[in-house]
Amino acid sequence: MICRKCGSALPSEGFVCKRCGAMMNEDQIKEQNAYMKENKTKYQTKLVSEEYGKHKLFQARDKESNTNKLMGLVVVLGVLLFIIIIAIVVYLG
Repeated sequence: MICRKCGSALPSEGFVCKRCGAMMNEDQIKEQNAYMKENKTKYQTKLVSEEYGKHKLFQARDKESNTNKLMGLVVVLGVLLFIIIIAIVVYLG
């Protein structure tokens, strides 16, 4: 198989061109998997969506994280209020 982007030979294992970094399309991956089955190789290439779709990438945030965000918001609002009060005092004084 050849890379659809740069035309160089694709690796027999993996799904990324070693020369330009382009990912194989779904048809190329199917062709590679068929080749691997013919040669009785255990390695099979999977689409990125198949590989990473099984894992939880994000975990629920704990209460401490939400508390930290709330505290940050309070600090930012306090600083803005302080700046507004200083600006009013300087403008009127």
